Amino acid sequence: MVPSLLRASMYVCVAPVLLLAGASAAAQSSVTHTPADALPNVRSEPVAQVQYVEDEGRLWARGATYKASAGSDGFTYFPYLGSRAARNYPVQFRLRSARLDGQPLSLTEDARVKRDGDRIVLDRGAVRGIYDLSLDSVEQSFAVDAAGSHGALVLTLDVDTDLAAEAAGGGFEWIGPEGGVAYGAATVLDASGRTAPAPMTLRDGQLEVTVAAEFLASAVGEIVIDPVIRTFLVGAGSATELEPDVAYDATTERFMYVYEVFFSSTDTDIFYRTFDVDGVQDDTGWLFLSNTTTEDPEVANLNAANKCYCVCTGRLGSTRILQGRMRDMVTGVLDPIFPVDQSFTGAWDAFGADIGGNGTSNPAGTFLIGWTREFAAGFSRPVFRTVSSTGFLGPIFEVETSNSSLMDQVAISKSVGDGGAVDRWNVAYRQESLTTGDVELRGVQISGNGSILSQPNTLHSFPSGIDCVDIDVSDAIVKPGIDPTYVVVYDEVSSADTDIWILACRNNVRRNRVHLQALEHGQIERTQIEPRVTTTRDEFVVSYLEREATGLGFSVYLTSLDLVEDEQFAISENRTLVGSTGALWSGGCAMVSRFAGGLVSSRFLGLAWAEFGPASGAMGWDINGAIYAVGGPDAVGIQNPTCIGTVNSSGERAFMAAYGDASIDQPKTLVATRLPADSFGYFAVGSMAANVPGAGGSQGTLCIAGAVGRYSNFVASSGPEGRIALVINPTSLPTPSGSEAVMSGTIRFFQLWTRDSFQGTPTSNFTNSVAVVFR
Repeated sequence: MVPSLLRASMYVCVAPVLLLAGASAAAQSSVTHTPADALPNVRSEPVAQVQYVEDEGRLWARGATYKASAGSDGFTYFPYLGSRAARNYPVQFRLRSARLDGQPLSLTEDARVKRDGDRIVLDRGAVRGIYDLSLDSVEQSFAVDAAGSHGALVLTLDVDTDLAAEAAGGGFEWIGPEGGVAYGAATVLDASGRTAPAPMTLRDGQLEVTVAAEFLASAVGEIVIDPVIRTFLVGAGSATELEPDVAYDATTERFMYVYEVFFSSTDTDIFYRTFDVDGVQDDTGWLFLSNTTTEDPEVANLNAANKCYCVCTGRLGSTRILQGRMRDMVTGVLDPIFPVDQSFTGAWDAFGADIGGNGTSNPAGTFLIGWTREFAAGFSRPVFRTVSSTGFLGPIFEVETSNSSLMDQVAISKSVGDGGAVDRWNVAYRQESLTTGDVELRGVQISGNGSILSQPNTLHSFPSGIDCVDIDVSDAIVKPGIDPTYVVVYDEVSSADTDIWILACRNNVRRNRVHLQALEHGQIERTQIEPRVTTTRDEFVVSYLEREATGLGFSVYLTSLDLVEDEQFAISENRTLVGSTGALWSGGCAMVSRFAGGLVSSRFLGLAWAEFGPASGAMGWDINGAIYAVGGPDAVGIQNPTCIGTVNSSGERAFMAAYGDASIDQPKTLVATRLPADSFGYFAVGSMAANVPGAGGSQGTLCIAGAVGRYSNFVASSGPEGRIALVINPTSLPTPSGSEAVMSGTIRFFQLWTRDSFQGTPTSNFTNSVAVVFR
């Protein structure tokens, strides 16, 4: 069986100050809240990353708001309650027992402690306690061989502390005179996306966590954190609100949302709101307020200074200019408004700005602003300048000086990425020749100190009649053995269609180009627009809008992509529906990850999009927000975007993914979703890729060939959820002549065949296929 995983989180709560990294429980506690200017007291000293020390058989860790130790006797969490606290108030967790269907699981007396990066594992045999440490929180998980079992799973932990316990929001808090620890509610999620709460009770110092038998009976693969944490309304006034953007500050654990508010058709202003990671509003105010049009706000964060900077387009008479304003996320103080670029003579317009921040602890870190200068002579160029934490504006510089092109749609990564391994902004922009009309997508990289690292390069050239809009670019992901890799997304526009494409780039050179909807095996026939991209510690996340089946309005989707085989994409979460734009649409879904704000181990995102609807009591545009945790397990199967099947009787194309690592001896999990309900099917594996529509009279497309082996002994029903999953063993893959144990470098292609019906006539269909490169 494959380990099942339960997760809960621990955070520090300090009286009179409360700093949380996502525990909704604390919002309902009796701890007193004070203004944000008190928040620095939570940290004992500047900490850039979790530090570890081994001492006399114990592993110690020091974050920004806690200490922790792990040993054979369990895990102990020491909240930092201020240097004036009378003493420490540790909370120790030790697994007492694990019962499956009423029967005890065998646990070793002592835990075997192992650390891998910011993950600490306490192995007790049948159960492994997993602790993922970030600067401000610890996420606790339990891996148990329980998937597919009968009966409930019950874990009992001894909790030893002098702090007083109280229930809070599905979890618990342990509170003392100076503060305490918040312990979030536990949730289970299996590899195919099924979720369920894991109820907890606390009696006489024993914490009991229960996973229902119904969930375990059909659970397959590793269980991970619940995806959408909370959706909330950012702005819901009577005025029209559009064009949101969002940044994240790690010290205060706050997302800062900025957006346009219409006063009239010729007068728009920029408003901000800050929210904690539970979606609870903290502060609001006007950033730009005038009697002219101020529009297109973009915002980023400077982690070392705890400041956010918003840049937007304003007006000086009929000339467009750029303005910027900084907000201190700790004190709430707003700096004066500064002009970023303006022409007093009308020689150029400045507009279309984007901004990148710096999530590192480098005190000399700056913002990078990029925008379009459109000259009266008819050409335009991308220009840039840095902004320091004190508001000092660096000199304006150009990366290209051509007078024969239109260069616009400047996009900058949200931060410089990991300061030690990356420390650069990734930049992309559009270039159109004024003589031929040909369009190119160009790229450049700029270092964290504002110097140009590589000369501009063409990332993609478009055929005649094809254009690109809505460009966005991510921070880089660092993988062993390869240079940092980042993603550029854009909407490819022709007279007949719009499609979203993804470029995998490294050192300002394109390494791969993929059609997103083909990779998703999704609704290719529908219109997809307004892509955005962000980066977590190890995944790219793409948001986009897709026209709804009614033809009115758009749905907001997210898809998460793992980087495998250097530059290939494996989908870990496919088409997560986040919300809707209502009957109309305006702009895309803005995103920021806590990774960009400096919490490099975090998977949490802040989202924002405009919705047309009656949220404020009258039909109009409002800003929706969501806090989202990217929770898909590690994907290893590379979806084939060139073998596209047909829609089945569910109204969708069936989708397949493979989860696990690339090793030749560890199990992998195959998961097929969007299948016809209650239909039977089985997986097959081939040695080659293929593209055979209507194979064997099927309605679908066969995508595998060569030596094809069938898991015909594992025929399964898709059930009411339209899902089939199977754990496979690479040492025993089926072939026409028996089974094989794959060797390193072997590539195998997997697909699922399922029964179906077409207009009442029995038939069959297929999922897409995935390729696994074994290592």
